[in-house]
Parts: sequence; structure tokens; C-alpha cells
Amino acid sequence: MSGTIANLCRQEIDRRTRERARAQDLGEPPIHDAHDVAIAVRQGLAKLDDRSRMLCEMIGLEQRSYEEVSTAAGLPLGSIGPLYMRAKNKLRAAVEH
Repeated sequence: MSGTIANLCRQEIDRRTRERARAQDLGEPPIHDAHDVAIAVRQGLAKLDDRSRMLCEMIGLEQRSYEEVSTAAGLPLGSIGPLYMRAKNKLRAAVEH
């Protein structure tokens, strides 16, 4: 699990580096403020379907285990990982647009 977190952190750092470079090229101010990021994430979560929002909140924000989420949501344990990956992709797309 720590490897996954490390990879996600690297990906986020790379993404932010690309965004800053693109923003500088376009003359736009990049998002630096944690408050701005929190607002963008909340707006993105609001655009998601109920199940995707629940998965992102429980796993991503509340740091619950897949077992806890499986029990709480009534979903098979083996489905949580793939569903969460899809939910994260939906959230990423919602935040970018």
C-alpha cells in the first residue's frame, strides 16, 4: 500500500509540475492555495454519481480500508479497487473541467 501511495504522490507532483508550466505558458496563475484546491475537489465531488462520490470520500478522504468500505457500501470486496479507480478518474476529469 505504501508503494501505491508513493506512486500516487509522484503522479500528483508530476501533474502539478505540468500544470504550472502550462499555466505559465498561458499566462494564467497556477493554483497554489490549499483552499482553492479544496474548493475544486468539493466541486468535482458534487459532479460525481453517488457511488463514485462515496468511494472517493470514504477511501480518499476518510482513509477507510477496502474492507470497511465493502461492508458499509454492501459491495463485494474484490469490486472496491476497480470501482475506486474509476471513481478517481471521474473525479480527476470533473476537477480538470
